[in-house]
Amino acid sequence: MFEIVLLWSLEPAMTLTWAVLLAVVSVLAWLSNLLTLPGNWIIVALLALYVWLAPGDGRTAIGVSVLAAAFVLAILGEVIEFAAAAMGAQRAGASRRSTIFALVGSVVGAILGALVG
Repeated sequence: MFEIVLLWSLEPAMTLTWAVLLAVVSVLAWLSNLLTLPGNWIIVALLALYVWLAPGDGRTAIGVSVLAAAFVLAILGEVIEFAAAAMGAQRAGASRRSTIFALVGSVVGAILGALVG
């Protein structure tokens, strides 16, 4: 009698539509880095969702290895960002101790901020 309409369809045209949507939203998330938003992590979350929901075979399939590579690249990006901030602070005249405390404070603040709010 009642038919359940799934948002995620396994039809080839719909799968291609979801793959294109993933690409477009990933580009928008990447551009959000310019506004200091966590675009890299949004992309990793989108990829994880796509790997979980998308079919595992075909032209639009993305495997867990691609998701792992994206996760590693996002971590590498964070490390480079922290290193650049530390080098910039030292170049501006900050002491080593203040640079270390600033980096530790930003990590602790990010973790507590994610948990609290």
